[in-house]
Amino acid sequence: MSREIHINRAKQTKAQQSSSTLEKIVSVAEKEFAERGYGDVTSKHICELANVNTASVNYYFGSKKSLYEYVLSQALCHDFWKNILNFSHTPGLNAEERLKSFFKNMIRAASSPEARKMKLILREIISASSIFNKKSLIESEINQIKRNISAIIHHITGISIDSPEMNRVAAFIILPLFILILEPEFLRAFNLYDANVQDNDIADDMVKYSLGGLFSLRETRHFEK
Repeated sequence: MSREIHINRAKQTKAQQSSSTLEKIVSVAEKEFAERGYGDVTSKHICELANVNTASVNYYFGSKKSLYEYVLSQALCHDFWKNILNFSHTPGLNAEERLKSFFKNMIRAASSPEARKMKLILREIISASSIFNKKSLIESEINQIKRNISAIIHHITGISIDSPEMNRVAAFIILPLFILILEPEFLRAFNLYDANVQDNDIADDMVKYSLGGLFSLRETRHFEK
């Protein structure tokens, strides 16, 4: 075997090992950040769980923060998140059906292999910190959801999209869903999740109760007029 071939194979092996290390770090980081949040996870802990050198996070990413930003950016670019953001553009659906589509898409994603990406994004959305350098990107994502939900609420209730009341109503529609996805033990605490309960059942219930509140608002506004 020539020296050149030996060197090339050694380079290939090193590149494969480097790629494997990166994949392990990213996979573990995504899981830990999603389940525990940025503040409760250390670079050393990630490396230990990934079974790699404890300096690997700094070697490949420079810092825990840069690793977090990379993992979050990957999640934001994933197709599942794009599909959720585009829920209001499904043709042929009325306002009530679009709301139901949103709840079902969110809960379905939370029960899929992409659940960690979903939790990661939601944790950043509701975080009061400024960990993510591209905070404007996160803000644009949540604003798109708010706009879509607000349009649905407007169609059902007549509440002005730009009013303070709309902000409150949209929050009460969206936040319970976020919390249930991030902390599913709340469902179990109320015996809402068992072997006989399907994700569609949870989505149907959430839509039913949300619509009940929106219909009540519509009637109240009509009565006040």
